[in-house]
Amino acid sequence: MSRAQNMLLVLAFAGLLGCQSHPVIEEKVFPVVVDYELSLEEMIKASGFVTVNEVTTGYLPLEGSGKREVHIFLLYFPNVRPLVEDVEREMRKQSLRPARIEELLAFGKSYPEEIKKGPVIALGSPRLPPASYYSLGVPLGSLYAPVLSYQDTLGPTYKWFLNFLAYNQRWFLGWRFAAVREE
Repeated sequence: MSRAQNMLLVLAFAGLLGCQSHPVIEEKVFPVVVDYELSLEEMIKASGFVTVNEVTTGYLPLEGSGKREVHIFLLYFPNVRPLVEDVEREMRKQSLRPARIEELLAFGKSYPEEIKKGPVIALGSPRLPPASYYSLGVPLGSLYAPVLSYQDTLGPTYKWFLNFLAYNQRWFLGWRFAAVREE
């Protein structure tokens, strides 16, 4: 095994074990317009994403009015599976905050090719799961974060997904977190 292969193996194991690694903020900045004149349901429909879980404005109130341009930054950890605390700490260092669901949907609508590269998470809109989740053994008080993803193996109807995944977990390698510059 070459030295380079050994280093890749070490980095891979470090990521699996949760060792610290420097996050990467992609150089490209993604301007989007969030239309707060739409309800959350209308935003989801306009984005073209199919929801996997129940999503209603009652669960996720929107935080704005009118139309507003924001710039989305994408942060990822190439060598570790970060916790929410790791991601939020790194965002604060860069004067960023986690994107909210309305910003994530505007991003997905404007840049669908970016979603094909891998899931994008908005940690700024944590929510409690629907009541039906508790019958599946989900602990009371668990939070979920919205995730946009693409899956091309399920046929043409179900390729673009808005899903909610457990908030307090180690996220997968290479998954990206949407962030917005603090104002």
